[in-house]
Amino acid sequence: MTTNPMPIRIISLSMILVLLCSTDLSAQVMPIFQSLISPRSLPAAGMGEQGVASNDPLDALQFNPANLAYAEGASVSFFNNPWKILHTSDPLTTWSGFWKISDTSAIGLEYTYWDLGEGTFPDLNGVISSHDFFERSLSAALGTELGNHVAAGIEARYAWMPEYFPSQTIQHLLVSAGISASPGYFRERVRLGLSLMNFSTPVEVGSGNPVFVESDPPPAELNLGLEGDVLQESTFDLKLSLGMMKAVTKRAGAGYTAESSFSALFNSWVYFPNDATGEAGLGFLWRPIDLGG
Repeated sequence: MTTNPMPIRIISLSMILVLLCSTDLSAQVMPIFQSLISPRSLPAAGMGEQGVASNDPLDALQFNPANLAYAEGASVSFFNNPWKILHTSDPLTTWSGFWKISDTSAIGLEYTYWDLGEGTFPDLNGVISSHDFFERSLSAALGTELGNHVAAGIEARYAWMPEYFPSQTIQHLLVSAGISASPGYFRERVRLGLSLMNFSTPVEVGSGNPVFVESDPPPAELNLGLEGDVLQESTFDLKLSLGMMKAVTKRAGAGYTAESSFSALFNSWVYFPNDATGEAGLGFLWRPIDLGG
């Protein structure tokens, strides 16, 4: 009887990565646009809030735009996270879709809306009024195969939210990029992913107000992951996923001044591994069932 050593190799490598990436501590700096960090699909939530190495393009616009290259045909998705915390409901709603535009490339679009409900806020004169609190974003991405089991992707995201002290709209452009590789030695059953998500300049808050002026870092992340197909059957797949996420955020000295993501990528490692998280997920995914004509 001949056994296939592939699942054993995948599990052995996975256990090593779990030990190396087991840190799960909070970041040193709280970024703005927190809704962009939260998982926006059931697979991402169930697999440890990750997807940088996934061959499912559903989460490509959150974790790695290169994974759009795995798209087949066209698809539209809707997801709602109720965000029930402390007896409140602050739903995060996501509309996304992707389209295969050639044999090697696909594009994707995503709209997110985090409804934080209605609240009160004083103006500069101390007058309290009611406001709607929310975070919204719209993004577009392109993923393409580069050959030799390698794909690359790039994404642009426009995010905005209201600010009430002073009254204005916080709006910012974020960029993301990533690569995905499937080594031929593993017959495409193992995928590696690397991405830089939500990179941008500091987000100014309270601009023009001498009483309250600061800048916050965008929710930039460095993602590294591995995903392996432990089992592939006619009706389901069993996937093992491992990932590490490092927050790319830093304050520029004392006070409330943030650095850009591009400079923080090189000089924010003093907090590592305290600002990194390691995740592991095991997913049982049903294959689509063909009911015929």
